Parts: sequence; C-alpha cells; structure tokens
Amino acid sequence: MEISYDDGRTWLPTLVHRSGKSGWSAETWHPVSARGRFASLRVKAADTGGNAFAETVIRAYEIK
Repeated sequence: MEISYDDGRTWLPTLVHRSGKSGWSAETWHPVSARGRFASLRVKAADTGGNAFAETVIRAYEIK
C-alpha cells in the first residue's frame, strides 16, 4: 500500500502487517506539511493462485 499527498503524482510506501489469519493493516504517519491537504491511497495485492487487483483512491480523506 502507498500514500500520496499530491493527488497521486508521487507515492510513499506505508507499513503493512498481517492482522489475524487473513487480514492486513496499513500504518502511516502524516508529516506536518500534509496538514490541510488530502491523502490518496493506492493498494496492490495478489495471491499465490495468480489472482490480483489494484485500487487507487485519489483524495481518500482530508488531513486535519
């Protein structure tokens, strides 16, 4: 998973860790300079069977 503070022009990695047997959680810290801006999120995932997906949400939420 990645996060962007400039509407997807550049991306930064987030920390992703297992949450239970089949779940995952992402963790990030917003820099002070991101206050008043929007966070965009991008995730890509695949399994061992060759199934995959990608999702991008531009301006997923505002950082206050």
